Amino acid sequence: MGAAEVEARVADANTGTVLYDPFPLLCPSVKDHADTCPLTNNGDSIYLDSWHLTRSESLLLARSLAEVIHAAAGRR
Repeated sequence: MGAAEVEARVADANTGTVLYDPFPLLCPSVKDHADTCPLTNNGDSIYLDSWHLTRSESLLLARSLAEVIHAAAGRR
C-alpha cells in the first residue's frame, strides 16, 4: 500500500480532514508521482535550493493552499 492510500484512509477515518497535494501544481508536466519533478516550471526555477521553493513558486502554492483552507473551513 502506498503513502497516498494510507493518507486517504486516515483522512476518511477522521471527519473534516482535507488532503492537499501540491505536486500537480508544482510539477504540472508530470502525470505520475513516480516520476521526478523537473527543476523548472515553464522555464522558471522551482527550487531556490535543496529544501526551499523560489518566491514565485511559494506564492503560487500559497494561493492554492489558501483556497483549499477556505473551502475546508466552509465545510465545517
